[in-house]
Amino acid sequence: MSAVKPRKWKPVESLLNGWKELEDPGIAALVRVWNEQVTELQGKAIYRTFVDKLRREWAIETGVLERLYELKDSATKTLIEHGLDASLLASSDTDKPVDQVMAMIRDQEAAINSMYQFIAEGRNLSLGYVRELHNVLTANQHTTESEDAEGRTVSVPLRRGDWRQTEAQVTDAEGTTWLYCEPALLESQMLDLVSGFEQQTAVGVPPEIRAAWLHHGFTLIHPFQDGNGRVARCLATLVMLKAGWFPLVVTRTDKPKYIAALRLADNGDLKPLVQHFNELQKRAIRRALSLSESVIVENETVKSALAAASKRLGDRAKALAQSQQKVLQVAEVLRQKATDRLKAVEADTDKMLKSHNPKFAARFDDAAHGSPRDYYYKLQIVECAKAQDYFANLPEYRAWALVAFITEDRTEILFSFHGIGRDTRGVLCCSAIYCQKDTAGNIASVEPLTGEPFEFTYRDDAFEVSNRFAQWMDDAIAAGVQKWSQAL
Repeated sequence: MSAVKPRKWKPVESLLNGWKELEDPGIAALVRVWNEQVTELQGKAIYRTFVDKLRREWAIETGVLERLYELKDSATKTLIEHGLDASLLASSDTDKPVDQVMAMIRDQEAAINSMYQFIAEGRNLSLGYVRELHNVLTANQHTTESEDAEGRTVSVPLRRGDWRQTEAQVTDAEGTTWLYCEPALLESQMLDLVSGFEQQTAVGVPPEIRAAWLHHGFTLIHPFQDGNGRVARCLATLVMLKAGWFPLVVTRTDKPKYIAALRLADNGDLKPLVQHFNELQKRAIRRALSLSESVIVENETVKSALAAASKRLGDRAKALAQSQQKVLQVAEVLRQKATDRLKAVEADTDKMLKSHNPKFAARFDDAAHGSPRDYYYKLQIVECAKAQDYFANLPEYRAWALVAFITEDRTEILFSFHGIGRDTRGVLCCSAIYCQKDTAGNIASVEPLTGEPFEFTYRDDAFEVSNRFAQWMDDAIAAGVQKWSQAL
């Protein structure tokens, strides 16, 4: 069997042509709605705490992704919730000395804090700032691994903030060796990367596309000995923060999808990486929309609290008049599409099941918003929302449709339409839920069928969002049918 030839490095391609094919109208509409409503949250302690937790999560997870250290999930949650304090960690929580791990995490926290400062100062991206980021990120990393002349892995001093001076390559899971930019070209290629990014900004390329292109281009060049992944995520985060978005938090759970998207980008397809960045940003916005209502009335006197409540009621009425009607119209379009699709699945599946056993069947069921049964399946809907880290607002809007496969037990593929967050904000979603019930009708298991719910807003075009929903729904149904088939 012949050896696989190494993949030679090629200069990063311009994105000035063809970027419109990578656009996602869904993220654009959701961000516009969020930007219209964020002023209600800014300045409140609960929102500042939320952003601080995102920063800490970013600081912890970027090091976990690079295997700088291991950290138990429970310890990670404690540090995110209560702050980056070494006294909160036990030696059994990590694979390295606690002080060493905390020093690296604090370096990464300093990096994300520097990005906020960078934006506040109105600076533009430059090679100097890229080197500065690397310096900050690796302040407590003194060595990195390299290969000696005999191919042995050895520890060598890390050159902070300096381009590497030796060749670099990596071998992926499929055994393909990827060669990075040769040292003599690093300076010129990095200049081209920054120049290309500025050109994209000037012509209005959306933030998520610029972030994905810059991140991937940087990793292809691979200018430093070590820390390139951390710097790449910094650069993508910088783009998003400058656009008024949240930090790009890639967690250990996200890593397989993140790495797979990068490999596809290596082969010329940037779209999966753009989509992944969109999903991560949508997740952050959903979490922000799900903040407690205490953001409005916070440590106020009774008198001022009543005044705030009065204002809130007036604002709610206005919001309902301006945005609710349109988003509910979009919801009804999508609900009808879900109904039609699931009825077709019912017909095909029922025929197949009865050919094996006359007692087997497939059944469709649904409930529109305001119908006597629209409150059914609340447990499954809430459990799915918790698993996807957002608050399901059922009083705002609730409708559902499902198809059930009845054999010795009962399996349901449920689509629930409901609000996001604790207030009426003109943002709804559809979650796809897989539910198994035993012979007595008791719930045995509930889990999401998709990584993220399908969001839509009053700013979405009904025709465009309907097309996106159809593809999302088909993927969810296929996942559910495959899961059911494997369990037979």
